[in-house]
Amino acid sequence: MQKNRRRLQSLLNRVFLYFFHNLLNLPHLSSFFPSPHMFRELIHKQSALLADLLLHGENSLKNYKRIIHLHYQMGLPQEDFIDAMDFIKHHLLNLMEREQLELSPQNVESIFHELMELSHEIYLTEDLRTLRKTWEKFIAYIPEIASDQIKLLEALENACLIGDSENRKSAQELISYLLKNVSCFEANRYFSSADFLLKSYSARDISLALQKLNEELYNLVCHLTKYIRNRNFRYAYRVWLRLSEKSKLLLLYGVFLKFKWELSKEKSLSEFILDPLFEDKLFGLIFLPTEIDKLAIRVFKIFSTFLIKYVRDSSYGLGTAFIHEDRDRDIYRCYLLYVTEEDKKKWLKGYIKNLILKAKEETSRKLSLSESQIKKYVKATIVSGEVVKLSKISKEDFPLFIDTVEETVKQSFPEKIVVEISDISNAIDEFQNTIKAVKLLKDPERENYLQLYGQPIIGLKDEKRVGIEILSRIVLPEGGAIPPYRFLKLVKKLKYTSLFDRAVLHKLKTCLEKCSPGNGLKVFVNLYPSSCYDPEVLKKLKEIKEVAERKNLEIIAEVIETEDVDISKVIPSLSAYNFKIAIDDFGTGYSNFERIVQLMKYRNLKFIKVDGSLVKKMKEENVFKVVVKNITSLAKELNKEVIYEFVEDGEILELLKEIGEESGLAQGYFLGRPEPLEKLI
Repeated sequence: MQKNRRRLQSLLNRVFLYFFHNLLNLPHLSSFFPSPHMFRELIHKQSALLADLLLHGENSLKNYKRIIHLHYQMGLPQEDFIDAMDFIKHHLLNLMEREQLELSPQNVESIFHELMELSHEIYLTEDLRTLRKTWEKFIAYIPEIASDQIKLLEALENACLIGDSENRKSAQELISYLLKNVSCFEANRYFSSADFLLKSYSARDISLALQKLNEELYNLVCHLTKYIRNRNFRYAYRVWLRLSEKSKLLLLYGVFLKFKWELSKEKSLSEFILDPLFEDKLFGLIFLPTEIDKLAIRVFKIFSTFLIKYVRDSSYGLGTAFIHEDRDRDIYRCYLLYVTEEDKKKWLKGYIKNLILKAKEETSRKLSLSESQIKKYVKATIVSGEVVKLSKISKEDFPLFIDTVEETVKQSFPEKIVVEISDISNAIDEFQNTIKAVKLLKDPERENYLQLYGQPIIGLKDEKRVGIEILSRIVLPEGGAIPPYRFLKLVKKLKYTSLFDRAVLHKLKTCLEKCSPGNGLKVFVNLYPSSCYDPEVLKKLKEIKEVAERKNLEIIAEVIETEDVDISKVIPSLSAYNFKIAIDDFGTGYSNFERIVQLMKYRNLKFIKVDGSLVKKMKEENVFKVVVKNITSLAKELNKEVIYEFVEDGEILELLKEIGEESGLAQGYFLGRPEPLEKLI
């Protein structure tokens, strides 16, 4: 017997060595075995175990499991292991036919069948474990899908690990549970949720592929669990290979959908909200910090985190919430959306308010903030499709619409935490009219589009008019005018500044050509700094200058320095046409003392317009009076003329006369309200 065993092991050594020799050339196997000695040890161990198994039966079958596990860890494909077993089996059967080996053919067939089944079981179990670990790495990226896939793989893995003789009843119960509940996993509910519906707008093809893959996975899991229940691991492994491929695709598509969503949140949100299909079913919430500082941002993040948690825990797929940050634009918002039917809208309003209240209380407790502090940093707007037809707003205008809602809520409801859209429905109507009007700027030479006004500028010494500032109103085609405070922000956000300035200059030229000759009146024309690079704007300026000179008028180009354009780069282009230049809103923002010193070298820079907010506050606090006085002194030293804005009463006028020693210019409602330009020139 011992002699037969040694001969059998020697034979198996040669066969294993012959079969596995070429595998050493594979990079992952050659690195797994640093030396040929280790490889020979594996061959020797495997030959010994297989010899014992062939001679002594089941006693060595469990020991051989470790060899199969080792093959898996080496990265040896399961089909290569099957080929090796098949090759060895046929070699042994040939030797037995020639009576060179004393073994039972039936016993050999049975043992190799068990080894192959064992390899299917082990490879299946290990593959399930490996894929589960892969999903665990990605759970932070796609928790809605990943958490369910992990549950599924764990259940399948546990079902594989329960053997025939080890608690067979537990295996049956586990698999029965799996078959009954696999279609009720959260992943399946997620694919019909508002959250998935929203994110689908960022990548429709990917979302459809995800849903199809999910259905295919369900069918494959049903087949796989049946094979595991019957301990038929050969067919189970075949099904598993297909299921594994689909599962990895699901992971890939899920991550890609997440990536697309992160890149295009506002775009997807606008497409979703403005879809007429959801117009009458939509409720939303826009969470806004009223001021942007470190505490506001911290409150925003904590509040939003709590709110999103409450929505996910209790909305049953009806609602979704997400955070959107744009630090470059100082935008911090948490959007909450619900899709509901008409009969549930009243209930939903109260439900959303309750969620906001809970999130507010948790935030207040976590940061130890008082009720008044929370009100300062938390704003929420409930948007309802029943109040305003959001589909009238275009996708490209949606960010501007949200900005408008935000500004209106902050300004009109400083003490209110929750503001319903009905409270600001007038503001929304105004936005729709304004955006419609601003877009008419695409035809800047359109007749009767703009209405120009002029506000008088007087000399402090004799209070006589020495100039006018050109102001504008947009005239709607159906009648009515839109004031500057409503459209100028949209003009800038849409980057229509050059179009707007060209339209104003075109209208101004027409007015100047019709007016009577003046007496040296100064005409201040506001220009966006970026417009001063536009050849069409400069051409219009040159034409207006020529008309003004014939009419004995003087054109002054009035610009304001912004974060977008350095005014020192604008002045040379205007100086080339010999325009006198005024800096607007001096004393705040980007126009400061250091900048005016840098700009003093420009001869054409003649006027400094003191910011109106400083002028208005002179009556309230002496410090503002000191600031205005210092600006006046600096301007005189630099041979620049001062214009004071927002002179709204006689007290301010007398203060300015005192500060300016009756020199300089002023404008404001007390000195003259804007009038149609035709009446002033």
